[in-house]
Amino acid sequence: EEKEPEDVATGDQAVCVPDCGGKECGSDGCGGYCGSCQEGSGCNGAGQCEELQSCELLHGIVCGGKVDGDTKLYDNGMSSYSCKGYLGSGPEVGYVFTATADDHIVVDLYSPFTDLDLLITEASCEPDSCLTYDDERAELDVKAGKKYFLMVDGQADSAGPFTLSVSCYSTCAPDCAGKECGTDGCGGECGVCPGAAPFCAEGICAMDCTPDCTDKNCGDNGCGGSCGNCPEGWSCDDFVCEPQDDPADGCESIGGPGCPNCFCEACVCSILPECCAIEWNAKCANMCGSGDCNGCPGEGSFGWACESNGECNSDLCIEGLQGTNVCSTFCVEDCPNEWSCVFNPEVYHTKFCSTECYPDCTGAQCGSDGCGGSCGTCQEDHVCVDGLCDVGSVVSGACTNDGDMTAIIEGGETLYEQAMFCGLTCEGSDECASDCMVEGAGLTSACGACFGTMGVCTSTYCMNQCIGGFQSSECAKCASDNGCLGTFGTCTGFE
Repeated sequence: EEKEPEDVATGDQAVCVPDCGGKECGSDGCGGYCGSCQEGSGCNGAGQCEELQSCELLHGIVCGGKVDGDTKLYDNGMSSYSCKGYLGSGPEVGYVFTATADDHIVVDLYSPFTDLDLLITEASCEPDSCLTYDDERAELDVKAGKKYFLMVDGQADSAGPFTLSVSCYSTCAPDCAGKECGTDGCGGECGVCPGAAPFCAEGICAMDCTPDCTDKNCGDNGCGGSCGNCPEGWSCDDFVCEPQDDPADGCESIGGPGCPNCFCEACVCSILPECCAIEWNAKCANMCGSGDCNGCPGEGSFGWACESNGECNSDLCIEGLQGTNVCSTFCVEDCPNEWSCVFNPEVYHTKFCSTECYPDCTGAQCGSDGCGGSCGTCQEDHVCVDGLCDVGSVVSGACTNDGDMTAIIEGGETLYEQAMFCGLTCEGSDECASDCMVEGAGLTSACGACFGTMGVCTSTYCMNQCIGGFQSSECAKCASDNGCLGTFGTCTGFE
């Protein structure tokens, strides 16, 4: 259980005492942080760095929101969840929900042609943080200001189209009493009718249906069809087309990308990138004006246009995504899409959200600089361990202990493929690849450094030759010719 920060009385003022006992990352309880994780890793709830799994997160979804998607468009990054004992090896996609108040939410998933499941996790791309799941409807009590991740994943290798909607009791209480199908009154559904009785008539599934468009010029005809579509700039309100007013605080739909001089442009586009990449439409304007833009509710908040630090609640005004200055905010690990959580003491006193990345090689001789570059490479008889060039792991036969030998025997040829994968995903960082081997293959840090360094070299120089596998003659020759195997035998002890 996480220890609450201690307040110490100093004169007439209580001072917060930071507490990082046993933590290597995350909050210190007083607005600062206990450390940051290297690229490719994230901070878990216990304040420990762990490797992030790959998953696709799209834009945020709010109370009353509904989205259509198709998991076939994405990749499989997560296959098992702590709240459900099955192998979800189909591709998955997720949406971010931020609670604006303590609430009870109902999330509905409609996927009639595909075996998809809905899972709600507490942390981004971390299946071990799963809170609840269901194949159609999941409910959860949520806390104000907290983010939740709504993941749609396929049983086995299933993939296909779906509709996802969110209802909130604070704004609407779903009501399905006595109903088999149809709307729950809050944007969700009360159920899906079977093929034998496919039509929903006043909440009851029926074999036949008579369309009814009396006094309707848009919306559902009661049988799954439409009574008409509203023209652009109009919306369907209670089956009647009404002019759609742009929000007073928003920016009108302009038919092109972006919203110049709009106070919440950076904030909206960080959540809906298409608003600045393709078109600033009514959806973008509504997010801006309604205050649903996460983190951008008003003057001085993150995303607010500014000219000086004093105009921002965070006292930090920096260049945003569109080249204009906006208010930033402090962070621990996460920032909105296309923003990074960085630290530069010359700019701000703690970590903050930025569109720039600041390389950091403090105390490092090698490995990643945190921005895709390198802090240096080690000479031939050394390997990079925790940012330092270490010769000890090379001369001592790092992998000859019982634990590493067992992991190597069990891993077999896949261990070398793992090394290639780590080298590729770590983009040239020996330190990152070493940690990747420790996490992915169960090797010790020193032995993982041997495999990680070899994987970085091989993936850098021999990707084309190694497409058929690390054990192929073309791959082995290329790795040897480029010196990737020069110290590997000595390092592991398997000469």
